[in-house]
Amino acid sequence: MLTLMLSSLRIYFIKRVKIIGILFLGMLLGCLMLATFILIISTGFRRFIVQKDFRAYYTAGKILVSSERKKLYNLRTQFIYQKKIMPEVSDMKYLAPFRNPPFVALPFAVLSLLSLEWAYTLMFIGNLILFYLVWRLSVTILALKDRLLKVILFLALMSYFPVWYTLVLGQVSLALVVGMLAAWKALQEKRELQAGMWLSLLLIKPQYIIVPLLLFAWKKQFRVLTGIFLGAISFGILSYLLVGYQGLMDYSRFLTNTLQWTESFAVNAVSMQTWRGFVELLVGTQNTPFTTILWLLGDILILVILFSVWKGKFSTNPQRFNMQWASLVVVLLLISPYANPQDTSLLLVPAVFCIKEFGKKKKFKTLLIGILSIGSLLGFLSTPLAVATRVQITVLFMLGFILMLWYLNKKLYTAPL
Repeated sequence: MLTLMLSSLRIYFIKRVKIIGILFLGMLLGCLMLATFILIISTGFRRFIVQKDFRAYYTAGKILVSSERKKLYNLRTQFIYQKKIMPEVSDMKYLAPFRNPPFVALPFAVLSLLSLEWAYTLMFIGNLILFYLVWRLSVTILALKDRLLKVILFLALMSYFPVWYTLVLGQVSLALVVGMLAAWKALQEKRELQAGMWLSLLLIKPQYIIVPLLLFAWKKQFRVLTGIFLGAISFGILSYLLVGYQGLMDYSRFLTNTLQWTESFAVNAVSMQTWRGFVELLVGTQNTPFTTILWLLGDILILVILFSVWKGKFSTNPQRFNMQWASLVVVLLLISPYANPQDTSLLLVPAVFCIKEFGKKKKFKTLLIGILSIGSLLGFLSTPLAVATRVQITVLFMLGFILMLWYLNKKLYTAPL
């Protein structure tokens, strides 16, 4: 009888805790929505959109449906079209350049046939669909059955600031999150070719594909690599059809030039959530030989740690593979030449696998709560803290996280050579 009463009390208190969690996360999300609504009302919907990254994609769409689509990566052409659409962009320094591969511009060519306001609204809805896919994949990975836990997960993911920031900016970062979660799921189901094709979604922002290519080449996972290359070839053919050979050459030069941008077109050390951004912000100079050497040496060390976590025979055994996959996502962000705050939406992936791995282990619950709490808080405060302290706290957090994964992998899991 006593056991039954204690069990009933435990269930009651667990349910109360879940409801409190839903109310807290709901209030947090409500605050984000209210702040956005107030900003729209105070500035006007059109001006609100003009201040967001979406204008770069909308401009690319306009160029793509014009006779000048082969000049897509000419900054002067982008400026002329952007100013024509949005007179508020009165000077070249206010240009929001389109920096993605040509195939990314294709959906926006369709949206560019609509007014700016309707195009942004449909993009917002499209991003909500991508978020739904992220949530559904996360529910599947965590094997959640409890409705309240599903609601908590939905609110927790949506109220993570980089996710909301992505939605508001009209950015495409959530497609990368879908790709990483879906690739893990495909590997678990022994569908390596499909996993590689999901990973090829990282080509939407091509700086993120480098680490997976190196890792799977080292692990001799040729079916995964084949899938990546099939995706890359498909995107390459589509891009060629859109902008031609000259347009592709212009894009390769454009990518090289972006590495030299300093304090222009929203590319600066304060906004870069990477090891490179950390070094340049701390030292106070950009693109000098000294900072470049520190950046590359740090990247090599971080890659060594990643390869250490993945050492041994390749296996998708969930317990160890979850931590390996989490480390892969953190490292591809860390060693990227540039990654703006919205791209830290990718940190949802390691968060999901931390919950999966540590959520049911009592001795790790405090660690898990600490990681998720600090990570969520930094989502809000990373840029203000960087401005105030000249230190990218988010990068320090990611470095600490990857070192923690390395230590746990070494202590808890065996890795046969």
